[in-house]
Amino acid sequence: MTAAAPELAWIEGQIVPAREAKVPLNDRGLMFAEAAYEVCVGRGGRIFAWPEHRRRLARTLDGIQMPEAEAALARTDKAVSELVAAFGPGTFLLYLEVTGGVAPRLPVLPRDPTPAVYATIRPHERDNLAREQERGLVAIVTPDVRWRGATWKTTQLLPNVLAKKLARAAGADDVVFIADDGVVLEGAATNVFWVGDGKVRTAPLTRNILPGVTREVLRTKLSVAFEEVEADLATVKRSSEVFMAGTTRDVTAVVKLDGQLIGDGRPGPVVRDLGRKLAELFDRECPA
Repeated sequence: MTAAAPELAWIEGQIVPAREAKVPLNDRGLMFAEAAYEVCVGRGGRIFAWPEHRRRLARTLDGIQMPEAEAALARTDKAVSELVAAFGPGTFLLYLEVTGGVAPRLPVLPRDPTPAVYATIRPHERDNLAREQERGLVAIVTPDVRWRGATWKTTQLLPNVLAKKLARAAGADDVVFIADDGVVLEGAATNVFWVGDGKVRTAPLTRNILPGVTREVLRTKLSVAFEEVEADLATVKRSSEVFMAGTTRDVTAVVKLDGQLIGDGRPGPVVRDLGRKLAELFDRECPA
């Protein structure tokens, strides 16, 4: 990958510099947020946890009733393969999106248009992640005003964006959503875990929660036996450790939540151990 093209885009079969990429104005993803997406990281021509990301994409396409989903997944495979090959050996962040296609702006048409597939790839420095993991995160809490389909990974993300802006205004790094009944749910782009009595816990997927790929990797590839329980904010704040897990955060401690220090205000032994193991797994699956 050359310095002249730090970010590449795949637009319906063509790779172009991202700055030259164009999406039709009447794409249903733009007009209605009728779009599923995934964010992946990788290195050396390999995508970390790609099968898990692809399965979740398929689940989302099914959940939002995307037509011709299998054909769209096949085109997604092609986009991913061609972009990763064009990028070369470095560490990258890959974004891919499947939309409801291009059509006149009507919520429902006599016949659904063919889905559109877009993707971008760019360099991804993991140094910032390492610094965050060393110092930990400050998070605020906010009521969950997201739509009830947050269990699917779609571009319906305005509440997440507004929550992130609240965090920025408060001088915090991230947010934790709280349900109407007080149950701690997840972050704006992460699953939330807490540690108490020697056990790792997280909210159950029966709530309005996205099944995170990193959450799945912890369970299946690192054999982390976490419990799914419903807990209120006071319970979570009393935990010895709290951490967030996500594709671009790996596992990163929350050292202050809702104005209260967690533990001694430093990343604890459980999250440090998980961070080390996850980094080692990345190195094995995506060697430099």
